[in-house]
Amino acid sequence: MPFLPHTRTTKVMRQQLALDKPTAKRCWSHIVKTKITNQSRCLNLARRPGSELLDTLSRSVRSGDPDNLEAQASAHYFRNLFGIQFTRTRTHRVNSALNYGYAIFRGAIARVLVSHGFLPAFGLHHHSEQNAFNLADDLIEPFRPLVDLFVASEISDDDADLTTSDKASLVELLHYDLETEQGHSTRSGLAAIEHLVASLLRVVGKNDHQLLELPLLIPLKVHSNEC
Repeated sequence: MPFLPHTRTTKVMRQQLALDKPTAKRCWSHIVKTKITNQSRCLNLARRPGSELLDTLSRSVRSGDPDNLEAQASAHYFRNLFGIQFTRTRTHRVNSALNYGYAIFRGAIARVLVSHGFLPAFGLHHHSEQNAFNLADDLIEPFRPLVDLFVASEISDDDADLTTSDKASLVELLHYDLETEQGHSTRSGLAAIEHLVASLLRVVGKNDHQLLELPLLIPLKVHSNEC
């Protein structure tokens, strides 16, 4: 992740570090709301129950998510998507696939953040001193349900190791379609990351959380460029 290519790195870093707390909290609530919305869409697309509660939780998210609705939503969501006995701590193929897919998106987001001049260690919400990628861990949240939907649809629930083919398919998710929040167009996962980080650049420049452009989940489909 080279820091040199961006011509205004110092300016961007200063703006990032000067972002006021109310704007950062509103950005986080926007991210959480979109993540829960995408989790609801994932349940519907996977033909699982439970989306109604997620829709209610999404509408209830307040600035900074002080009620921790993100965690409440995730507990409900994973039980409905993968079964009542499912836990994220169990060692098996589904969790391995989820972790691998998340790592792919986390790395892609971190690279784009650096290419735009951001310091990925300084997050909007995540703030662990032992994490060099707090900001990437903020921005990944709305993308996670894309990985979840693919794993629920394509990865068997057993104790086998991920195959090379499994890993290649999870990397390919970077090229699957996501919808813009305005709903007028679709873009690949990589393009959605680029647009999100570019919008964050506008947020830190103007202290306006409404400029953040987050992706929405749609049925699984590899993005195709129209000629």
